Amino acid sequence: MNFFFIGIAIYLLTAVLSMMVKESRKGLVTACGTLPGGIAVLIPCVKSLLTGKAYPLSFTANYPIGQVHLLLDPFAAFFVMVIAIGSIFCAMYGSGYMKQYHGKGKAVSAHFFFLICLFVAMLLLPVIRNAIVFLIVWEIMSLSSFFLVIFESEKKEVFDAGIFYLIMMHVSVILLMAGFLVLIRIAGSADFADFHNVFQAGAYRFTSDLAFVLLAAGFGIKAGFLPLHSWLPEAHPAAPSHVSGLMSGVMIKLGIFGILLMIMVLGVPSLWVCYTFTAMAVLSALAGIFYASAQDDVKRALAYSSVENIGIIGIGIGVAMLGMAYKSPVTAMIGLSGALIHLLNHSIFKGLLFYGAGAVYMQTHTRNLNSLGGLFKQMPKTGAAFLIGSLAICGLPPFNGFIGKFIIYYSMLSCKGINGESLLIAAIASFALLAFVGAVSVICFTRLFSTVFMGTSRDRHIESAVEVPFAMTFPMTLMAALCIAGGILPLVLLRIVEFPAAIITGGKNVPGITAEFHDPLYVISMISAGLILLTILLFALRLKLLRHRPASVSGTWGCGYDNPSSRIQYTASSFSMPFLDVIKPVMQREDTAVGVKGLFPLKAVFNFSVKDIFETVIIRPLGQGTVFLLTKLSWIQDGHMQHYLFYGIAFLILSLIWIIFW
Repeated sequence: MNFFFIGIAIYLLTAVLSMMVKESRKGLVTACGTLPGGIAVLIPCVKSLLTGKAYPLSFTANYPIGQVHLLLDPFAAFFVMVIAIGSIFCAMYGSGYMKQYHGKGKAVSAHFFFLICLFVAMLLLPVIRNAIVFLIVWEIMSLSSFFLVIFESEKKEVFDAGIFYLIMMHVSVILLMAGFLVLIRIAGSADFADFHNVFQAGAYRFTSDLAFVLLAAGFGIKAGFLPLHSWLPEAHPAAPSHVSGLMSGVMIKLGIFGILLMIMVLGVPSLWVCYTFTAMAVLSALAGIFYASAQDDVKRALAYSSVENIGIIGIGIGVAMLGMAYKSPVTAMIGLSGALIHLLNHSIFKGLLFYGAGAVYMQTHTRNLNSLGGLFKQMPKTGAAFLIGSLAICGLPPFNGFIGKFIIYYSMLSCKGINGESLLIAAIASFALLAFVGAVSVICFTRLFSTVFMGTSRDRHIESAVEVPFAMTFPMTLMAALCIAGGILPLVLLRIVEFPAAIITGGKNVPGITAEFHDPLYVISMISAGLILLTILLFALRLKLLRHRPASVSGTWGCGYDNPSSRIQYTASSFSMPFLDVIKPVMQREDTAVGVKGLFPLKAVFNFSVKDIFETVIIRPLGQGTVFLLTKLSWIQDGHMQHYLFYGIAFLILSLIWIIFW
């Protein structure tokens, strides 16, 4: 575990050095320091994942923390690996992206400092096995990301999004505190090992389920599960794009980590909890892709897509939980393996897509899909990377997004051998709905890529866009290559997740369980490699045949128009309208239209907006109720110092009484 802490020390040293150099070099220092730090952290992670070895460490802290255990086992190593890789790409890309803010009076120094603080907090969380220390580091992660989100706080929408994000993160912390307090009250300790010893025996079933629901809700807010997902489409567009990519690709996965940690510590919850969790995951996937298809802001669309993919990961976890509940280790291992593989792959292609969106925004200063178009000619590297990311997130072979979804499908098919009608019905319904989600994601990302990069520019100033610097295209190129490599080498991905999945599910014979789908993955690997090779050969043949032919330039077919322009091509809204009309009954859509009038009409207008029904029905009423309650309690803040001192003394007395009788 020495290399792990050497890496953490390098990160912290980088944070200090970044504050000491001039503004133009802060990004470079951060990128150069994050690379060796990330590699040092990855060394024990790779060893643990390949051998199953665990690296423990413990120390004693003052009351009320007590004994603190740190453990880098394959489960923790998997998430540390995802975080370390994500931090390296984020630092590389951010060093180029932040150049646009140099010399403009922005808090660039604080930005990179909090960015590294976020890296360190995320890297530490998976190895901590003490509830109190876990909550402290969790809060550091939330506060660091908050300061990163409000980087452009002079913009009202950015500041409001940051405040909303901070509130939601503290709702999450309150739920986590409540869940951990329930466990501490029964176990008499804040150590996760003591939780495991007390609750794994099957005692305190109601208490265990209550704690799991509270903790799953708290972790679920961070992950972005329905119905408390609405901070994602607010915070991600507000943050700088490398922060958006890190939060969406990496940080929200710590919510998944927390849920899996509770399964490992407390054991599988009651059946009704398993079915409820699986249902919420399916709804998250459906609602996420529906709302992503309706967004005109490219980063909001990507944020809602994260809700969809968290739902897909949740479906795999739900199948694994049900497999454990029905005593089927094969189903549990396959479902969890698919969830972890999709989690890893999503961290790559979602980060890539956000970085591509950031490159577009940097060059065009707009995220509105209806204002973009034709950027593939000016930004070919960004366009190619974004295309690969779009194909991967749609789950199409031969890219990495296909592998995790395939294994999750396979896990649902494996439920047929389990004696349980409810499970079979749930598996069939989840299979069908997940297939539907996959089809809609193709619509969504065809729309997203084509309206940004294909066709012709819709605004004149977009025609001056050029490719972004090497510091931004290089990490995007590497991530695109990983999207291809993951599709060609699914057995490598399976090897990475075998031990983590076995630790969570309690699987003993790991090779024997996962061997069931080695052969299908081998066939997929061969087909994917063949598709890649065929594409390369066809492209080489095309270059050879056209090598001596002069290039000819002609206008795109204009559908009968003599002088075609960008006004006659599909917009993002018109592209998605047929599908949105189908799902209109389940969405809160508002249409505004000014029809054609008279023989010589001057103007016709049609606009529509889609509101998040969960925000309208749940979040806003809760917010309004909170404001009303606080207004009624405003008499407490009356300006009298004596009253404030009394409140403080009363709080201390009550805290002392609580500690004595706890």
